[in-house]
Amino acid sequence: MGCPITHFAKVLKNKQGIVTVHLVGPVHLRQGLPVPEDIGICLVAAFEETMSRGRRPEVGETVRFLPEHCMMQKVHSEVVVHSEGARVRIEGIDLKVW
Repeated sequence: MGCPITHFAKVLKNKQGIVTVHLVGPVHLRQGLPVPEDIGICLVAAFEETMSRGRRPEVGETVRFLPEHCMMQKVHSEVVVHSEGARVRIEGIDLKVW
């Protein structure tokens, strides 16, 4: 089950059909910036994050977390596939809706 909230993102890279984005939220609508382009339904494959607090998880560990800007305030869970310094890549996103 995916997120029912429309997400807004800035495209950072588009290579072979894999789009890397930075989620920015709908703030641009309030700031009078250009209307975003609708790219349709997307499947989120991974998050790459810089950890701001907490312990750094180990590769292979399933983690549960609440993204700082999640409008639904729902716990997400994923598997850590890369961890280096404060940078962590997690894949296999599951939104906990219960």
